[in-house]
Amino acid sequence: ERTMGLPEPRAWVVLVVGIFLGRLSVSVTHPTTCLSPSWSPIAAGDARIYYKPNESMPGLPQPPTKPGEGFKFEDARGSYERVEYPGGEYVNLVYTRAGHKRSGDIHKCAQVNTVVVGEALLTQVMKDGGETHTKLRGGDHVVVPPHVPHLYEFTKDTLMTESWTHREPDADRAQCEFEAWFHKKLRARIDARSTVRDG
Repeated sequence: ERTMGLPEPRAWVVLVVGIFLGRLSVSVTHPTTCLSPSWSPIAAGDARIYYKPNESMPGLPQPPTKPGEGFKFEDARGSYERVEYPGGEYVNLVYTRAGHKRSGDIHKCAQVNTVVVGEALLTQVMKDGGETHTKLRGGDHVVVPPHVPHLYEFTKDTLMTESWTHREPDADRAQCEFEAWFHKKLRARIDARSTVRDG
């Protein structure tokens, strides 16, 4: 008769392998969830999308800034503010009112968002044209892989952070400068009147 105690070595091996495979499967099937610093090339979108005029078109540039300076603009959706630091580091603070949408675009670098408070639905278009939908709430952290069209629909007043980073396996994960292309199908879901900037 065995007494209760530590599991046998075989049980430890099964447990460790199970945890590893579980984390790997989640990062591959749900690429928006950042569970570990590993980069999954399976999650990346199709880099050829920028050369498909029926799918994408150049987006709007961010206003030019000097090192250490940022910018802020407002529209019917809320406010968008870039905070810059002397070394060139930056973070965008994005406040959006419930019922509005943002993004509808594509980036060559990974987009990193943290929902500070609020709630949103993130739509992504995969390589096969299918869409995935992920509900995000306060405290959730997501990484939208490069070349993946995405759209945020805000179901509650929401504050989130935003930046872009190099995510290639050999990159140092330095921040990228903002560069975007509109995804025609997703961008069409945003009411153009809501994007007219105040002032």
